[in-house]
Amino acid sequence: MELIGYLFIGIFIVATIGFFGFPKDSKFYKYFKNILIGYDQLLNTFICGYPDETISSRAYKGKLKGHKGWIILSNILDFIDPGHSKRSVEWDEGNK
Repeated sequence: MELIGYLFIGIFIVATIGFFGFPKDSKFYKYFKNILIGYDQLLNTFICGYPDETISSRAYKGKLKGHKGWIILSNILDFIDPGHSKRSVEWDEGNK
């Protein structure tokens, strides 16, 4: 069981390095981006979110509803990448 945890963390680290290490038009960048989106959706599922929605999307929807925690997270994401939350929202996933 411990091995699975290390494998899970190792894949995340490799995907993160690959995501930032390849040009955006390369197939490897897209491959690693998809892995990271999968981790994002898995984490959202762990915190009782819709399994096919990312945390960024959920944060933006929560911000629109005025939930303080989601407002803070959305603002942090938008500070790192301006407009990230709004671009990431998936209106067809999760709570509408």
